[in-house]
Amino acid sequence: MAPLSSAQQIVLISLSTTSGCLSMCGSICIVILALQRRQQGTYHRLLLTMSLIDIFHSIAIVFNPFLLPKNPDRIWSIGNDRTCSMAGFFAQLSSSVSFYNAMLNLNYLLTIRCGMDSNKLTKWVEPWMHALSIIYPLCTATLGVSVGMFSELELGQACWISDYPRGCEEDPNVDCTGQVFGWIFSGIPLLSTLAFLLISNILIYLKVREIVAKQRRFSVSMDDSIRRKKQDVGTQASLYVAACFNTVIWLVVIRTLESLGVHREDESSVFHLLILTSFFYPLQGFWNLLIYVRPRYMRWRRREPDLSRWFSFRQALHPNPMLSEHFISMHSSHHHGNRSVSRIIVRQSLSRNSVSRHTTVSDSGENSAEQRMESSPEARTTITPSLDDAYLDDSHLFRKGSKILSLANTTQQIVDPKAKMTLDEMFQQRGSRNSRADEAATQPTQETHLHHDDDVVRFG
Repeated sequence: MAPLSSAQQIVLISLSTTSGCLSMCGSICIVILALQRRQQGTYHRLLLTMSLIDIFHSIAIVFNPFLLPKNPDRIWSIGNDRTCSMAGFFAQLSSSVSFYNAMLNLNYLLTIRCGMDSNKLTKWVEPWMHALSIIYPLCTATLGVSVGMFSELELGQACWISDYPRGCEEDPNVDCTGQVFGWIFSGIPLLSTLAFLLISNILIYLKVREIVAKQRRFSVSMDDSIRRKKQDVGTQASLYVAACFNTVIWLVVIRTLESLGVHREDESSVFHLLILTSFFYPLQGFWNLLIYVRPRYMRWRRREPDLSRWFSFRQALHPNPMLSEHFISMHSSHHHGNRSVSRIIVRQSLSRNSVSRHTTVSDSGENSAEQRMESSPEARTTITPSLDDAYLDDSHLFRKGSKILSLANTTQQIVDPKAKMTLDEMFQQRGSRNSRADEAATQPTQETHLHHDDDVVRFG
C-alpha cells in the first residue's frame, strides 16, 4: 500500500473540479429560474436557499485542492493552515444542504400525508425549517474555525476535523477528540437525515397509494390522470431523496474508513472509492436542477411526444413563449380538466358598459370553472392556459386534485359547491357570456401575463 501518485491525484482533482462546476451551474440556474418566475411557496423558498448555499460549497470544492497546506505529496497544494481552515468551514457549512433535503421531504410529507394547508405550513413550520437547516451548521462551522478544529484530512484531498487537538496523535498524554466532534458536528445529524429521508419517503408513497385507491372509486375515465399524478408526486419526492443519498453516501464511506484507521499511506488501496467520492459528492446542485425542471419537461413530452428530448429540455429550462403559445393553441379545445398549473395569459379589451371576467382553473386534476365580476372601468378578460406555467410543487397539486375528486360522483358531474352547477352547465354559460362579450368589445386587445395564483378559482 502506498499514497496516491501524481497521476491519481490529477484524476481526483479533475473529477471534483468538473463536478463542482456542474453543481455550481445547476444551483445558479435554479436561483435564476426561481427569481425570474417569481415563484412563491415553501417548496421554492427551501430549494432557493439550498441552491444559494450549494453555490458557495461548490466554489469551495473547486478550489479545495489548492487550499491544502503546501506539501510535496500533494500536487498543486499552495495553501496554509488558514486556507485549510477556511475550506473546513465551508465543508461543515455545506451540511445544511442535507438538512434542506430533509426539509423538502418534510414539506411533501406534511402536505400530502397530513394535508396541512400551505398558509399554515408557511406561517408555523417553514421558519423552523430554515432555522434548523442553517443555524446548526453555521454555529458548528464557526465553532470549528474559532478553536482550530479544521485541518487536512488523512484520507482524501480535503480539510475538515482530523487530529484535534493538534499533535494529539504523537502525544500519548493528550486525548484525541476529533472523531467525537466529527460525529457531533456531522456524523449523527447526517445519518439521522438519511434515516428521515428514507422513512418519510415510504410514508409519502403509502399515502399516495391510498389516495389513488380512493380516487379510483369516483372515476374510471380519469385513471390515466390519477396514475400520472401518483407517479409524478412519488417520483419527485423520491428523486430528491436519491440525489441526497447518491451525494452523501460516498463521503460517509470514506470518513468511516478513515475512522477505522485507513490513512494517507493507504489511499491507493481505496482509490476506486476516492474516484466515486470525488465525482458524486459535489453534484448536488446538478441533480437538483434536473429534478427541478423535470415536471415541466414531462409535460412537454406528454403533450408533444414527437418533439426531440433535447428540445423539450430546452423549453423546460428556458421556455420560448411564442413556441409555447403555438403548441398550446393546438390543444386549447381539448382536455380542459387535465392541465397542470398554467401561467395565465389575460387579454383585456376595453368596452363602455361592463366588465366580464372569465377564469379557467387549470390545476392538475381540477376542471374549468368561472368567475364573473362587474365594475368599471370596463374590460373583458379571457384566460387561456399555457405550457410554460409557473411550477407549483406536486404535493400541492396532488392535495388540490384529491379535494376536487372527493366532490365528484362521476367525471361528468363535478359540481362547484358555490355555483351549484355541473361542469357542462359551466361550459354552456361561459360560451354564452363570451359571445355577448365579443359583441360588446370595440377596442383592440392588450395582452398581459399574470401569475397563476392571481386568477385561479379553487374548490374546497
